[in-house]
Amino acid sequence: MFEYTKNNHFKFGYNDLNHYQPRENANDRFSFEYGCVEQPQLTWRQSNELAALDIFSKRSGDITILLSGGTDSEICLRSFLDQKLPVKTISLRYLDLNQDSELFYIHKLKADYSLDHTFVDLAVKDFTLSDDFFKIADPIKCVSPIIVSHLWLANQVPGTPIIAQGELHLKKRIPADYIPGKSPYLKSPWSVFESERLCSIYTNFMLRKKPAIPGFFQYLPEQIYSYLTKNPYLTQLVTNSIPGKLGTRTSKNIMSHQFYPEIPIRNKLHGWESEQDFHDHTRALLAQRFPDSDQSAAVEYDEIIQRCVNIK
Repeated sequence: MFEYTKNNHFKFGYNDLNHYQPRENANDRFSFEYGCVEQPQLTWRQSNELAALDIFSKRSGDITILLSGGTDSEICLRSFLDQKLPVKTISLRYLDLNQDSELFYIHKLKADYSLDHTFVDLAVKDFTLSDDFFKIADPIKCVSPIIVSHLWLANQVPGTPIIAQGELHLKKRIPADYIPGKSPYLKSPWSVFESERLCSIYTNFMLRKKPAIPGFFQYLPEQIYSYLTKNPYLTQLVTNSIPGKLGTRTSKNIMSHQFYPEIPIRNKLHGWESEQDFHDHTRALLAQRFPDSDQSAAVEYDEIIQRCVNIK
């Protein structure tokens, strides 16, 4: 199997075994694990650059980064360019959605970095009703129309496409009756979450036996470890030093900016903002089609750190 992460260290599956195997029934419990770091001293930025070098050394054909115009894809791109590694970039351009804000940043990145860039047009509303849409969604039981659209693009890319996802998402354990802004902000553990939905990206390439990097920020254990341990803002979060914060999603730009201060902070966009009702309707239909395939798994922060250091 192609190394979708280095030594395929990132494993996911069901019931703490059967890695990379499909769900067999609704009772299967989604689970994941990361490998052990070899260079714990690296910063997140250094780890991303090390990942780029390793990916480049093992590439199959040209490397093509799916460029969204967001911070994540720019960090992924910079990780290669800062090491003077040649890459191509490609972006979806939705013909029937207003994505002016997202396209602005893609055009800016294209000009700033003199990119060898390609736009591919997609009439997304027609696509979500087509056989092509379900030929991608059905085998991987993907409940996200946005992911299916990007996989449609990635599956056409020759060589090794890279998707700039896999950044860590953490949430704080809270009581069921917690009311934001009213309940006391109690000290409690934080956990790292992975989702069946995002892992369907890996499954897509595995089933097709296609070289790819489905989650750039998961490629090395060092990227996981350095993000968790050398991230000043995250340290404040997991020590419950910022009252009111329950998760990392709204703090992602702040944390990235600590490592990449030269990259401007901007809102995360997915290109479907102007048709949110259409997105929600399509996602609901996929959730009905795959009712048992949108689980998440959580491992406490301290346990993840211990595993990254000790697992061989």
